[in-house]
Amino acid sequence: MDNKSLFILTISPVQSFIAQARKTVDLFGGSKLLSDLIQVAIEEIKKIQGHEMIFPHQNGKAYPSNPNRFIAIIPKDKANEIGKTIKDKMNKELIKYFGEAIDKVVKNVFFIKQCEKCLLQLNNFLNVSWVTLPFKDYNKDYSRLESLLGAVKNVRTFEQYPETGAKCSLCGERDFVFYRCVNAPKRALSKQTAAFKVADSCKRIEENEVLCAVCFTKRFYDKSNKSFPSTAGIALSYTLQKLDDGKINAYKNLFNSNFDEQLFYEKNLTPDYFKKHGLESIVKYLPKIRQENRELAKNNDLSLNKYYALIMLDVDDMGKHLSGKWLDNSEESHKSLSKRLSKFGTEVQKKVFNNESKGKLIYAGGDDVMAFVNINELFCVVKKMRYKFNKYVAQDGAGKNLTFSAGIVIAHYKSPLSEVISWARRMEKEAKEVDDKNAFGLALMTHSGNIIKTVGKWKNFDLIEKLVSLSEEGFSDKYVFTFKQEMTPLFDGSKWSYDELDDAKDMVLTELERLILRAKQNLKKEDAVKKLEEYNLHQELERFFYFNLHEPYVNKYYFDIDNFSSLLEAARFF
Repeated sequence: MDNKSLFILTISPVQSFIAQARKTVDLFGGSKLLSDLIQVAIEEIKKIQGHEMIFPHQNGKAYPSNPNRFIAIIPKDKANEIGKTIKDKMNKELIKYFGEAIDKVVKNVFFIKQCEKCLLQLNNFLNVSWVTLPFKDYNKDYSRLESLLGAVKNVRTFEQYPETGAKCSLCGERDFVFYRCVNAPKRALSKQTAAFKVADSCKRIEENEVLCAVCFTKRFYDKSNKSFPSTAGIALSYTLQKLDDGKINAYKNLFNSNFDEQLFYEKNLTPDYFKKHGLESIVKYLPKIRQENRELAKNNDLSLNKYYALIMLDVDDMGKHLSGKWLDNSEESHKSLSKRLSKFGTEVQKKVFNNESKGKLIYAGGDDVMAFVNINELFCVVKKMRYKFNKYVAQDGAGKNLTFSAGIVIAHYKSPLSEVISWARRMEKEAKEVDDKNAFGLALMTHSGNIIKTVGKWKNFDLIEKLVSLSEEGFSDKYVFTFKQEMTPLFDGSKWSYDELDDAKDMVLTELERLILRAKQNLKKEDAVKKLEEYNLHQELERFFYFNLHEPYVNKYYFDIDNFSSLLEAARFF
């Protein structure tokens, strides 16, 4: 091992860059862009004779999405130069991606390629950090490298350059360089030393948007699947699977090439909407379009759902697992975990999101997953991901098994995407604050602006599905309002002894089950009771009751009625 070095490289920004999104294609493009840049780095490592990849697992294939770091063993004589080589290669690739994007949408391409501000923004975007040590003992070397990497990332070197103009609509950090509309803000344009107009036919930049070079590259990244659906497309994906492709295409053809899934909603078939989205030339055909829209829904008995889900999943305490606090910190252990995570990511991509009706995967790399999900398929998707994780990742055979927590947001297709992403991260964080983690945080963002949120263990997520199934079996959801109205004054802020709350538990569950039974529709009482028993509802509700008990003071408890009733409200929404 005297001639080997252990090498760790990471890039940033990651989460903030991905989250800076106004469109679904921004989210996917940002993720894909960073994943491909990491692959560029990995390919450079592969060129070195005698290298050995530890994380991520390659096996001749790349991850569906690469994590933002990798660990490798490389020859000692290559250690000093490889980091700089990789950084230079990444920056060259980023500028190459930028060039491929502007070739199609910006006039005066030769001049724009010489734009000093664009090059400054691109060259100062990536923060590539790496550390290396002579390889002697993997366990000790890895722990020391992680400590050194943390210190290196705290000191970022950068080239100072002025940002004095109006800022990019997407990141809000860098001066904008690109715009599309003729009526761009004159005050903003007057402050820019170089602002370039893209072709009017380029609809990826909206009339009120201006973009910096980095966000422009993300928005137009060629490898970022041009047909990536909008939030409306995700919300409608399950419903549209029921339609004949010929009928869908016939309706789309009414709009020439400027179709968006939002045009399936009759509410958007207005002159104002058409003018805002570049459809002025066909406003005169609105009566015919509206008629075709009504016929499409009427003939197929369709209810056009307006909500979708965003899931953010993250393995719990990954750092503790890798550091050896819970699991073996050997080279073999890291390789095993890397291989299992790779298999999980591949399974999520190929087996969970194998049908567009389920939604669209953003990334599944390393220890985290992000995906858009159609809410009709949400329970199925979550169940499959839990199954795949338990099958391929959770069981290590030594130490503490791995778990994951997730933030899930249900949002209206017109909700600002940046807000949806922010709430997904918030709910993921709240899930990770649960004792022993292995939990979910669910937020429902209604179009009216109301937010309903609840947190629970994964076994409590199954309770939501069972309550939804009850409504499909002939139970009204009116019991939710009555229960909340009755119980909130009783528990709000009150402190109880454990014995008192144990008695209160019987009262709560008895009353809730009574209200559910009273909400039966077209069912005999004995059949309704049998349904509750079939779903094991009493035990499921009891389990969630105890989850919501908290002990802020010694021997004094309170019951979180808001969290309990919010789960019921979430089930009612579904």
